[in-house]
Amino acid sequence: MAAIGNPAGNTMIYLWKEGIGFKPYQETNTVELRRRGIYIGKRVSVGHGVIINNRVTIGDDVSIGNGVSIGEKVRIGDNVSIGNGAYVENGVRIEADAVIGRGAKVGKNAVVGKGACIDPGIHAAEGSVVAAALPEKEEVYG
Repeated sequence: MAAIGNPAGNTMIYLWKEGIGFKPYQETNTVELRRRGIYIGKRVSVGHGVIINNRVTIGDDVSIGNGVSIGEKVRIGDNVSIGNGAYVENGVRIEADAVIGRGAKVGKNAVVGKGACIDPGIHAAEGSVVAAALPEKEEVYG
């Protein structure tokens, strides 16, 4: 597993721990991450206050902003950027080279296609397939 974090070294990731609530990543070892089905690729940068649920795969060269929440069973491809405060619900697949803007929300079981871009503040609804750039302040269904 590669080191994760930002250059200042003050990254804090929180993982859900049954009966305890959210537990800081620094107190969680690699064996526990694997047991939870969490795989983090190489050269991954994670902002402060990020929440990662169980069964999440994060590819190489991924940047995750501050305060991002990632649900269960999420797959994030290589070269993906997720902006501050974004919310990625359960079962989402984000393919390579995609960009999720600041404060955007990606609904349950949605797919963000290769190279697609969800602008800041956009809501891609449950089950959506995003194959291109979405205009700012729009909601997308289907």
